[in-house]
Amino acid sequence: KLSLSARIKNQTLSKPVVDEETGEILAEAGECISAEKAASLEKAGINDNIAIVSESSSFFIIIFFESIV
Repeated sequence: KLSLSARIKNQTLSKPVVDEETGEILAEAGECISAEKAASLEKAGINDNIAIVSESSSFFIIIFFESIV
């Protein structure tokens, strides 16, 4: 299984990523996730509820990454 950072690197967020404990916004909607930002989100323990946008020439697909417990 790929790490979260490997799955979200170079992807665009469709909604903000929020630390559920503090309420801090860690990444904004529309932000393209750099390798550094992906690593910081993973280090912060963010491993679920991340939505990215996959762009095609004619439509958008929103993909949610959620952990399975």
